[in-house]
Amino acid sequence: MVDRKQDGDLPDKQAVIVIHGMGEQKAMDTLRGFVDVVWSGDERQRPYGGGPQVWSKPDTISDALELRRLTTNHNFDGVRTDFFEFYWAHLMSGTKISHVVSWVKLLLFRNRKDVPDQLYAAWIALWVLCGLITLLVVDLSLDEGSKFLGLTPFWTMLIGAVLLYLNTKIIAPIIGDAARYLSPAPVNVGQRRAIRDEGATLLRKLIECGDYRRIIVVGHSLGSIIGYDILRDVWAEYNTRMAGDGPSDALDRLQALANTRPLDREAYREAQRDYLDELRANGNKWCVSDFITMGSPLAHGNALLARTFDEFDERVAQREFPVCPPLAETDSKGTARFSYDRTVGKGEEQVRMAVPHHAAVFAPVRWTNIYFPCRNIIEGDLIGGPIEPVFGEGVEDVAVTPPGNRYLAHTRYWTIAPGGDRHAPGAHIIALREALKLAEDRPEQPQSSVESEPVEPSGSRAASAAPEIVAQAGEAAAGAADTQAGTPIRKSARASSPKGTTRKPAKAGPTTTRKTRAPRKPRKPKAPPSASS
Repeated sequence: MVDRKQDGDLPDKQAVIVIHGMGEQKAMDTLRGFVDVVWSGDERQRPYGGGPQVWSKPDTISDALELRRLTTNHNFDGVRTDFFEFYWAHLMSGTKISHVVSWVKLLLFRNRKDVPDQLYAAWIALWVLCGLITLLVVDLSLDEGSKFLGLTPFWTMLIGAVLLYLNTKIIAPIIGDAARYLSPAPVNVGQRRAIRDEGATLLRKLIECGDYRRIIVVGHSLGSIIGYDILRDVWAEYNTRMAGDGPSDALDRLQALANTRPLDREAYREAQRDYLDELRANGNKWCVSDFITMGSPLAHGNALLARTFDEFDERVAQREFPVCPPLAETDSKGTARFSYDRTVGKGEEQVRMAVPHHAAVFAPVRWTNIYFPCRNIIEGDLIGGPIEPVFGEGVEDVAVTPPGNRYLAHTRYWTIAPGGDRHAPGAHIIALREALKLAEDRPEQPQSSVESEPVEPSGSRAASAAPEIVAQAGEAAAGAADTQAGTPIRKSARASSPKGTTRKPAKAGPTTTRKTRAPRKPRKPKAPPSASS
């Protein structure tokens, strides 16, 4: 196991980048609501008592004068947190209904086998809706008036007003964002590139400044796809930046775990953290430790990022789409690895180093996905879902119950239920705080004061089902997943009905030896700084 640096050798700050989802978002709204729940409402993070200690400072990293950096006091672990928002809504302007129509056509005109089962009902409903709209347009365009539907002038005007409202308030500003970012049409390339470039610049600056011991990237909805793109782009700049002939014990152990089936996810995630420390010990500045997605369309990535499931698998094999664990290849000795040996230096100073390949970003980065299981299209969150079946067994999927009513819950991942208390949050807030791990040595998470009822996920194309444990209500049984080493599962897995929070347990591999990390001693909290610090 890697000898971790003492706390004094690492900066006493960590950074969280929050990437908002689709729609005409207002700058800082997402970030303020997020910080209010994960920090200000969490008394365990404040060793001094009193009110929440969060200050709004100019964001000198992103060079955006309208954005602010929210910074906190030291927590129980002696670490401060800087929260940044990657705001991209201003880069997605000028969306027209034609952009949406082009994208919808790509989704509709595809083989049934290339439609994820969770989206099948919505796919059929979309066909029906498009048919009705087409019939309505034809009907209203006839000189003799409504012929097929027999509409009176009143209903004609009312339906027209509704369609105009939907186009102005929902289709163009919300669905249009996804249509333009996910469609590779030439007209969308400029916006896609601008968003990814600006996000990569922000992440690169945070890494290079050296002020942070770890960086966490959080993406909601379309923001999770943007975060995924940013991580894979920036990682490809850092994966070869090593210095000296450092140890590769953590990398060797991580690769051995990655190629053991069934995957021991808990051990793998522990090894990921060890490998991040090893990277730094070998001179690599990379410090992104976690990627957290909420309500992520990446659950349907094999349908949204490619035209067919087979095309998606092919692009994974070509290392265009990183998976977790990273895709491994068999070397000349018959060992499956996601790294290669590289010779650096000349003459007697030559050294050989093990370098992870450009798509191995989820070697040091842990991926946690939080979602509301969907049922009957409108219950829970249709857009999100389990990501492990598409991007690999190393992803930690956490199913949680929506706060309040269960309908159309996509925007409520850090919302307190009506009448609820942010200091005694529901299962979805607990899951988010646990994924962030803003203080590793913190008191136990309090139990939710909100009663969680079972939410049954929608049916899916299940070649197998993975077992899950119910975090606050005991264990729920299911079948075992069968996966080939180094190959991501393409088809959706059918989850059991969660109660509160459910997550898939680590599965012990037959050749894996679990190692336990010794807990760090909590640092003595520093005196509370003033608002000007």
